[in-house]
Amino acid sequence: MKAPLGLVGTVLAVLLMLSACGEAGPPAASRPAASGADDGASELVARGKEIFAGKGICLTCHNGSARYPDVTTMAANAGTRVEGLDDVEYLVQSLYQPDAFITPGFSPGMPIATQPPMSLSPEEVTAVIAYLQSFGGSPTVTLERVLAAVPDDQS
Repeated sequence: MKAPLGLVGTVLAVLLMLSACGEAGPPAASRPAASGADDGASELVARGKEIFAGKGICLTCHNGSARYPDVTTMAANAGTRVEGLDDVEYLVQSLYQPDAFITPGFSPGMPIATQPPMSLSPEEVTAVIAYLQSFGGSPTVTLERVLAAVPDDQS
């Protein structure tokens, strides 16, 4: 009878230790905000990251190579690229008309995000922009802002 009790005690000790580790979790700074605390921004950023890595095929080129801009600085610089455009307007233009402005030192050739092979919807474009903005701070993009910034020939 002692063997099963020893085994039960060991299993309970391991479970308690695992439970304590699970409660500790990652540091608060790396955890997404609590649901509702950021009006859905963390969910939008997570969706944008998923699209960026998947359907949007963005990582094919924006992967740290020297050929295309690095995503971690893209949004931070977006508001200064074209006079008269804020960061959201510039990022919308970059996705709907990628050859309208080529960042000096980089190559043209990005497909239009709303056409094949990506075929992103305005909602998906909004999520991708939120993901890009998350590298430089808090996302400010909304679907309404994206739709308002869509170039006339892309509406």
